[in-house]
Amino acid sequence: MSWISDWWDNLWESARAGLGDTIANMYHIKVNILNIDFDSENIIKTVKSITDWSSIQNFGSGSGITLYSIGETINSVIQPVALSLLAIFFMINVIKQCREIERISWERVGWWGLQLFILKFFVSNSYMFCTKIMSVVNEIYTDIGSRLNISSTFTLDEGFRAAFAEMGGFLHLLLPCILYLVLLFPYIGTMVQIWAQLILRVVKVLFCMSFSSVPIALAIDEENYRGKAVQYLMYTAGVGFESILILVGSYIYALGMSSISGVGGDTLGVLGHIVGILILNSLFVAIIQLAHEFTDRLFSR
Repeated sequence: MSWISDWWDNLWESARAGLGDTIANMYHIKVNILNIDFDSENIIKTVKSITDWSSIQNFGSGSGITLYSIGETINSVIQPVALSLLAIFFMINVIKQCREIERISWERVGWWGLQLFILKFFVSNSYMFCTKIMSVVNEIYTDIGSRLNISSTFTLDEGFRAAFAEMGGFLHLLLPCILYLVLLFPYIGTMVQIWAQLILRVVKVLFCMSFSSVPIALAIDEENYRGKAVQYLMYTAGVGFESILILVGSYIYALGMSSISGVGGDTLGVLGHIVGILILNSLFVAIIQLAHEFTDRLFSR
């Protein structure tokens, strides 16, 4: 009956290898959203593609419609409202000034007209103006990225295969499988948290740019709104600056990933590897949130 034993051993080896590949594939999450490749095994590439302004401008459906063009369209819809507000607040400001007739001079009238002309220009080109702000920030981002030389890829496939190859019978296989499946859910959760935070920042950038014409238009009211308009532009610059802090955070993340890449291929080694990734993912989510809070404090007036 040796042939039965050999047949069972071959069947068991194939089943065990197949189970290892299946669980390894579960831990490899790869999806494309808005032409953005999200890859759990190359999260640094994903981070760079979402934080690099030159890449953000190309995000879209792949049919010629991008998030950048959508933001530009929203801005074109908001512009007439902003221009109307500019005209209304300009007239209110002129009426207030005309109450003090002795203070009116040709110089003041010329200054009012010049203010209106400058602000109308900025309102009409607010999206382009914010794009320039993002481009300036992105030059710093690119320079820092080239100096840090951030890259980190990892795979759990070999670890899973080695771990399953060392397992004995069914009972020895059951407990590790349960542990791997239990850890799968927080693993996916932390990955999704990172990606969601990064996409949220992209949406925040586009919101800042799309609605920028309104606070610029309100700047015609020097007494009440000009400071808020400057604060809005500073906030927009701060949202762009977040990408630099996230890039530095990804450098810390990459260093952490490289430090746990040498974990052994037994069951406990793979479990330790997964737990290490969970810790680093949670740390990275905290760094992204800290980047938001830090830029708010740094650029707020």
